[in-house]
Amino acid sequence: MFSYIKKLLTPKEYFSLIQLLIAIVIQSFASLYPVLLIQRIVDMAVSGETADVIPWILKLGGIYLFIQVINSVLISFITYKTKELEADLAYRAQNELFQSLSRTRIVEIVNHSFADLNNTLT
Repeated sequence: MFSYIKKLLTPKEYFSLIQLLIAIVIQSFASLYPVLLIQRIVDMAVSGETADVIPWILKLGGIYLFIQVINSVLISFITYKTKELEADLAYRAQNELFQSLSRTRIVEIVNHSFADLNNTLT
């Protein structure tokens, strides 16, 4: 099974998989960090003086907004790359199956069980 999947992947798709894995790791951190920022903003708002805290709350709020935008972009990128990779692999698998079926004689298809035919095609 793994050899068949490995045979379907081209260098372009290996590169896409690496991009996808890196984006997933970065997106995981981008999903976690805003929670820590909100915690810090709330702690600062409760414990500090208003004049000293407001500039820091605004800065941290800007960082929070930036990380949320990055998170959204990464989620969109991951979705796009996943669908693109899935479509490429499905197309190639369908073409290989069609080529296997077109090389198989009709007599073999009619006279053999599904399991035997499946083993012959792969």
